[in-house]
Amino acid sequence: MYTASIGATVIILVILVGMKPLERRFISVKQQRSIQLRADRGAVSLRTLHEALGSASVRVKQFIVQQSEDDPEVGEIQIELSRTTANDFEVIAQRLMSMNGVRSTKPDTR
Repeated sequence: MYTASIGATVIILVILVGMKPLERRFISVKQQRSIQLRADRGAVSLRTLHEALGSASVRVKQFIVQQSEDDPEVGEIQIELSRTTANDFEVIAQRLMSMNGVRSTKPDTR
């Protein structure tokens, strides 16, 4: 009887250890968030973004800058972040809004 219970325990532990990487992989997909910025042209670059975000800059998955159709002196920036919780996203959004030249931020609700 002890052998069966030890065997069952080992099997359960192996399953739990094996499931953790899969769980992280699939949950991180759900934690992708994006934000749109409107900023003065040239005010936000990949370098200034990394400086503003610090260690959170490793979460930047995509960075797109386009000229605004309304005003040629304004750039529209789309930033996609991975592995970002709601609290982390709020902190990142506040950091982005405090950058020089940033006029507005808007979370993208895709």
